[in-house]
Amino acid sequence: MDTMPKHTGRRELRASSRTQSILNRLLASAVVGVVCIGAATSAQAAKYRLVVLPPLEGASSAQVAAINNHDQVVGSVVDSASGNQEAVIWNGGTPTLVFRAVPFGALANAVNDKGIVVGLVPINGGAFAWAPTAGAVYLGDYSNSDATGINNHGVIVGIQGGAPASWASPFGETGPLPTFELAVDAPVAINNLGVVVGFALSLDSDTQQAARFEGASSRNLGTLGGLNSEAVAVNDRGFIVGWAQIGNGSAHATLWGPHTGPYSLGTLGGKQSYANALNIQGDVAGTAQSAAGAWHAVLWTHAHYVPSDLNDEISSADAKAYTLTSAVGTNDQCRVIANGIDNKTGAGLAFMLYLTDPTVQKSCSGAN
Repeated sequence: MDTMPKHTGRRELRASSRTQSILNRLLASAVVGVVCIGAATSAQAAKYRLVVLPPLEGASSAQVAAINNHDQVVGSVVDSASGNQEAVIWNGGTPTLVFRAVPFGALANAVNDKGIVVGLVPINGGAFAWAPTAGAVYLGDYSNSDATGINNHGVIVGIQGGAPASWASPFGETGPLPTFELAVDAPVAINNLGVVVGFALSLDSDTQQAARFEGASSRNLGTLGGLNSEAVAVNDRGFIVGWAQIGNGSAHATLWGPHTGPYSLGTLGGKQSYANALNIQGDVAGTAQSAAGAWHAVLWTHAHYVPSDLNDEISSADAKAYTLTSAVGTNDQCRVIANGIDNKTGAGLAFMLYLTDPTVQKSCSGAN
């Protein structure tokens, strides 16, 4: 596969280095504001107001991972002195430290509507959860655990000790914990109805296939003709997004309906694309390659599911100053979060995008 963009979100990392890490753990134990559809004009009228989410003081760069329905955003910043990543949450655009695990760093993967953050300390710590009033709590007994998703009932999913895991929120209310049939199951995300998505491994062929888990049952979601796929997000209407390989091995952003799929969401004229998140309307945030091979932040709306380059939906001044490489989240209030770069310095930056026309906010795409 072509190299992924340098400044990616956690969802893409699950499709590359993060997935490989999970593969290794599981194999050892068994032996990843919505855009309005429309072409950009030559004047590039801004459909979005772009806001830079600043890093913490003393940090050199920032990267976002997820957003909730109260516009709270989680991600990580890189400490200028140590080079370690530190988990943060942005409230109203202001960053607050979630977890500083000295000397190893920490990553925030997901946040629910109550502001509870889950993630991992890559070395010697493992999965953690954090609440604004209680601080951080380690979830697992193993250093190779990782909390990848949480719903509004406080149910957390991830992996622990090389096997699929679920945890009750350490901060109060929690719903029924999901169970998993096989040690090769790898949960990534969970919705408010308890439906879990992720992937399952094949020990015979060393491949992975997107999967949906509910109760004690699981369903293979298939591919687009290739060998591998992964589901990274599911909304409360049962729509699932992720990526799947086509016959030549290239990955395409993929949508599965509650009873249909997989459906390729296409690219920006290049070889590959990845879907990272979706909102309740079914609008999908992701990244795709252009014909020249560049990775750009993309949004597919539920109106047409045609890829739209978010760099064409911001003002000309912002497009000159920044390049949005990956959209990693979108919420039910039509916000979009994205990662990108400062075109002058090359520094990694995090962004929030707000629709400039409030009349289309109800449906996000303006189609309904």
